[in-house]
Amino acid sequence: MSDTAKDLGFCSLIDVYGGVLTDKQLRMLELYYYDDLSLGEIAQSEGISRQGVRDCIKRGEKTLLELEDKIRAAGTASSLYRLVDYVRDSCDEIISACKRNTTSKSVIKMLEEIKAGADKFSPERME
Repeated sequence: MSDTAKDLGFCSLIDVYGGVLTDKQLRMLELYYYDDLSLGEIAQSEGISRQGVRDCIKRGEKTLLELEDKIRAAGTASSLYRLVDYVRDSCDEIISACKRNTTSKSVIKMLEEIKAGADKFSPERME
């Protein structure tokens, strides 16, 4: 793990699954990712070796990745955020199209695209 190449995708994993980590793992991951402290800075503040910090962070990251692989809550949340953005943008386009009195075909097409996106997250598909 390089201090300069942090995978900030872990921030969303910490937000979703942080509660299952040990207190020590959560604290060190938060210091590393949220507070942007180096391994050396964390080691000094925690009174342990830099290698000890690295090992703790690696174990925490492994746990987070395993949970996301099994549960996929963070990925689903990210997909939902993208869908909401798409729905909002599409609504703006539909409103503009209606104000311009464009043909109903373009409005129908946009609504079908919105429905197709929403269908991906229907309860039947989420099981």
